[in-house]
Amino acid sequence: MRTVIAITTLIMACARPFPMQEREQNFLSALLLYAGFSSCSTPAFSGIRAVDTPGNMGMGAAIAVSRCVIYITYLDNGTGNIKLARSYDGGNSFVLSVVGPTGTNPSIAVSGSTVHIAYFFTAGADLRYARSTDGGETFTAVTLDSVGSVGDQSSVAVAGSNVYIAYYDSTNIDLKLAKSTDSGSTFSISTVDSAGSVGQQTAIAAEGSEVYITHYESAAFDLKLARSIDSGANFINSVIDSAGSVGQYSAVLKDSGNVYVSYYDSGGGDLKLGKSTNAGASFNVFSAETANNVGNYSTAAVLGNTIYVAHYDATNFDLRLLRSYDQGMNFTASTIETTGDVGQYASVAAESNNLYVAYYDNTNQDLRFARSSNLGVSF
Repeated sequence: MRTVIAITTLIMACARPFPMQEREQNFLSALLLYAGFSSCSTPAFSGIRAVDTPGNMGMGAAIAVSRCVIYITYLDNGTGNIKLARSYDGGNSFVLSVVGPTGTNPSIAVSGSTVHIAYFFTAGADLRYARSTDGGETFTAVTLDSVGSVGDQSSVAVAGSNVYIAYYDSTNIDLKLAKSTDSGSTFSISTVDSAGSVGQQTAIAAEGSEVYITHYESAAFDLKLARSIDSGANFINSVIDSAGSVGQYSAVLKDSGNVYVSYYDSGGGDLKLGKSTNAGASFNVFSAETANNVGNYSTAAVLGNTIYVAHYDATNFDLRLLRSYDQGMNFTASTIETTGDVGQYASVAAESNNLYVAYYDNTNQDLRFARSSNLGVSF
């Protein structure tokens, strides 16, 4: 049942400090969003665009979308700051701000107006966590783990009031997890996997009480999985793929009873995919794209029955896209952008028939953004 809210309440909820032009353009859409109408109707978008251009911007890009607001966190390589770009009009314009200093490899998850960002604090070699409860206007940052060199290559997911951050402990070569049961107010720390050289290049997905973490085992060159059915209290560790040198640049999704993974086969230079229909107990893995050196920086999103995997073609320096409309049975491949050297640090999110991709332009050293309003057919 759709909730009906008094218009006075809506006006108060939407009266956050947008820039004046942005407030005028988005006031009505904000009212509709808070009333429960989330169709994400946006103005016409004139092509792929740069989001942040002065200096060296965009490495480590990570994107999320909530209530039709787009959030992109990334590194300002000149200052070392972790930054945030927000758009309230489907990517036509962005508001830029600084989340915190001296960081790298940020990850992001958004639930409602609460924004969760985890990153590696390079000054102390610590895991840092920044939370905003006002849609990214302001952040409070804390150190979650400082024992050894910890927190690099993190990934964050939210399920209800639970916040999960998977990350790499490079001192002990372990996979670790920071978990909050109160929406990020407090966290507990645990080691998830310590067998071998594990925990690099993490990716995480959470749905209900299920948690899935993919990561790279750098000694055996395998793609590993840690899965939990009790909200992260206990994990079962397994190997998804050990054929050759596989498992870098992984992404993981949980949707409609299926678990999907994408990752890079560095031995063959291929993009590989895996699908599990039994909650991650076993996977059917296959090479999804093999022409050229593809599959770097793979990133995945799901919208209904449609699965999207964006990745970097290191042969042609292009940003590529795979899309499936039948839960991974068949895929269609296309190129999103070919101008210059583009597509590293790709990150994809989907909401209300819109597909959003953030990525790094290595030629111009810019943060780039692409939007599709037709399920990824064109951008």
